[in-house]
Amino acid sequence: MKLRTRIFVLFLAGILLSAALSVLSTAYFGRKNYIAQEREISAQTLRALADNLELKTDYVRQDTDTVFWTPLVQNALDSLKTGPMTPEIRAFINDSLSPILLAADYISSILFYDNYGNSCICLRDGVLADSGIRAQDTAWYAAAVAADGDWIYETDGGGIVSYTDDNRSVVSMIKIVKSKDDYTTCGGLMVNIDEKTLRRSFTAFSGAESSYYILSGKKAIFSTAENRISDETLGNILSDKLKSDTGRGVLKLYQHQALGISDWQLVSVMQINASGLKINLGPVLIVFLGNIAFLLLCWRFITTNMTKPLKEMETRLADAKGMPEDFCVAPDKTDEISNMKRAYNHMAASARELLAKTREEEQAIQRGELELVLSQVSPHFLYNTLDTISGMILSGDAQLSFGLVQSLGQFYRNSLGSGRQTVTLGEELVTVQSYLEILNTRYGDGIRVEYHVDDALRERKILKLTIQPLVENAVHHGLRPKGGAGTVVISAAEEHGALLLSVLDDGVGMSPDKLQKIRQSTAEETPGFGLFSIRQRIALFYGTSDPLTIESREGEWTKVTVRIPPEGGQAHEQSENFDR
Repeated sequence: MKLRTRIFVLFLAGILLSAALSVLSTAYFGRKNYIAQEREISAQTLRALADNLELKTDYVRQDTDTVFWTPLVQNALDSLKTGPMTPEIRAFINDSLSPILLAADYISSILFYDNYGNSCICLRDGVLADSGIRAQDTAWYAAAVAADGDWIYETDGGGIVSYTDDNRSVVSMIKIVKSKDDYTTCGGLMVNIDEKTLRRSFTAFSGAESSYYILSGKKAIFSTAENRISDETLGNILSDKLKSDTGRGVLKLYQHQALGISDWQLVSVMQINASGLKINLGPVLIVFLGNIAFLLLCWRFITTNMTKPLKEMETRLADAKGMPEDFCVAPDKTDEISNMKRAYNHMAASARELLAKTREEEQAIQRGELELVLSQVSPHFLYNTLDTISGMILSGDAQLSFGLVQSLGQFYRNSLGSGRQTVTLGEELVTVQSYLEILNTRYGDGIRVEYHVDDALRERKILKLTIQPLVENAVHHGLRPKGGAGTVVISAAEEHGALLLSVLDDGVGMSPDKLQKIRQSTAEETPGFGLFSIRQRIALFYGTSDPLTIESREGEWTKVTVRIPPEGGQAHEQSENFDR
C-alpha cells in the first residue's frame, strides 16, 4: 500500500473515531454539566429556604425576648411567683403577645402558662387550643424545664393546639420563662408556626417541581409533597448514600441542609425533565460532515506536499548508503518509508561506530587532563612550603627549619610514594597533619585542628591530595584574613555507601554574592590553583559532574564537602590506568 493511500485510510479512521467520541463525550459531558447546574440551583434554593426558616425562628426568639424582658412584663411575671395569674395579669400578657401574632403571619398562635396551670392564649381563625390540658402534664414540659430557658421544638402544638382543617399542623417553639431578678421559673411559653404558611413560602422559593421535608433525627415532621417518600429513603439521603434517582423519564436530585434548629435537617427532592438531558444531534452531524470535508483537503495537501519530498529523500539516501539492505526491514516492504528505514539503519550503524571511537578518544583526553592537573598540585604546595622554610632560615632558627624540612619530607613521602594516585584516608590525614605542623611552626601554633573520623573509614581509598588542598584553602582564605589563628575541623562520614569528606573553618566566611561566584567559577575566572582545580581534579578522577559542596556564613565559617561515590565510582578503573 502506497503512502498516499495509507494516509487517506488513516485519516478516514481517525475522523470516524473522532466523530464517535464527539457524540459520546457531548452526550456525557452535556448531561453531566446540566445535572451539575441543576444541582447547584437546588443547593442555592435549599440554603435560601434554610435561611428563611431560621430567620422566622430568630424573629420569634427576638420578639418574645423583647416582650418578656420589659419592666412591665417582668413586674407581671413577678406576681406569678406567689400565686396564679389574675384576670388583669392575663389581659396584660395577652395585650403584650398580640402584636407578635399580628406582625408575623406565619405565627398561628401564642400560649403562655403560669406555674399553676392557668393559660393565656392568642389564636388566629381556624386554630383550636385545648384549654383543659395543663402544660405541666404534657411530655414536652419536662424537656422545656431541662432546657433551662432555651427553646425546644415540637410538632402538632405539643398535643394542645390543632386546626379545624385536619390536613394542617404546626411547628411549635417552647421555652420556660424566667424572672429577670432571681431567674426563677414564672411559666411556660409556646409559639406555633403554621405549616400552611411554611408550605406557601417553600413553594414561592422553588416552585411546584420540588418537594421539601423537615426531619427531626431521621423522622419527617413536615413535608410539601403529596406523595411522601419513605423514612428509609430519607435516611439514605441524610447519609449521602442516595444523591440522585432516575425513573419514568424524570431525574430526581436529592440534597440536604442542616438547620440551626435543634437536630433538624432540611431535605430537597428536585425533579428534572428528561427533555433537558437529550442531545441535539443536528450540530454534531454538521461537525461530522465538516470533518469529512477537512479530511479530503488535508489528504490532498499532504499527498502533494509531503510524499513528493519523501520520494526525493528516499532516492538520495539510497544513492548514499553503498551497502546491502539491513535485516530490520521486511523484504516485502517497498514503500518510501521502508526504504528510508533501510538507509537509516546503515547510517545508524556507522554513527554507533563513530561514537564508540569518539568515546575512547574523550577518555584518553580526560586522563591527560587529570595528569596535567595533578602535575600542578605538588609544585603549588612545594613553592609555598619552600617560602616558609626560607623565612625560617633567614630568621636564624635552625631547629625550626630542620623541623620544617622533616615535615616537608614526610608530606612528599605520603603524596608521591610509589607514584600511586590513590591513598587511604588515614594516609591522607597524615599528609594534612604534616602540612599543618609546617604552618603552625611559622604562625606560632595558632591553627587548631579537630578530626571527626571513624577508625573504620581510615582504610577507605581516596584520590591522593583530596583533603590537603581544602585545608590549605581554609587556612589561606578563611583563617589568615582574620589573623591566622582559628580551628579547622576535618570530618568523614558514610552515607548510602558514599564517603563524605568535609573541611570546616571558623574564619571570615563569605558573603552570599562571593559564595555564588565561587560556585559558578570557571578556570578563566579563578586562575592558578584553587577550588576550581580541586573540583576539576576530583570530578575527572571519579567521573562525577560536581563532587564539591560549598557552604558559608559571612563572618563565621566556611565548609567544603567532597562526595566520593560508592566504591569510588570510576576511580578504581582509572587509577589502574594512571598508575601504569
